[in-house]
Amino acid sequence: MTPELALAFEQDLAFVSAENPCSKNGQLEQGWSCFRPRGDQHHGTPTGSRLPGQVALGTTRLVATTDFWFGAFAVGARLGWAFRGVGPVSDGAEHVIPVDAALRARVAVSTTTSLRVELLGAIGLRQLDAHATVKVTEDRSVPPSVYQLDNPDKQSLDAYKRVGLGYVAVGIGLTFALGEATALRFELPLSVSFPSSGVALSPSAGFVVKL
Repeated sequence: MTPELALAFEQDLAFVSAENPCSKNGQLEQGWSCFRPRGDQHHGTPTGSRLPGQVALGTTRLVATTDFWFGAFAVGARLGWAFRGVGPVSDGAEHVIPVDAALRARVAVSTTTSLRVELLGAIGLRQLDAHATVKVTEDRSVPPSVYQLDNPDKQSLDAYKRVGLGYVAVGIGLTFALGEATALRFELPLSVSFPSSGVALSPSAGFVVKL
């Protein structure tokens, strides 16, 4: 058995699309939260604010991992902290805990003296926020909310899609040896979140120490 410890930075890139994400239904039932330029949540009645499919910048994480290698197979765990990209708290919602945890497994499919190519998988708990800008037009045929009477006819909103709490991921990893006990590692996992669904890529780069 060979233990490895690693510290890495990870960037979430989420695939998002929605029909009228800043509507009441979009914010209550579809995991979206929309905020006006001044920072308060939007409570208007937008119309026609379609968000086409795109890759949205998500949370940035500092991740610590441990893996135990048994020949070409490894099992381990990860603990992450989202220090950037967590969306504002929606009205009436609880604060997001910006930590994640997962169990993981790796298989080395090719190994040389300087490079190890790995397939990886993980299952864990994580909330992921993705940010997009949505341009909305207020529906003036509907009376405005008594809590927000000052929405202009048109405005741009900061929209955040929150997915999780569970997720599964598969991907590929490259570990480049720097010496007998140190290495650089690059990973590209693709994850699916549930029960609030979403798909994301989370490339990472980190430093590995063999114990």
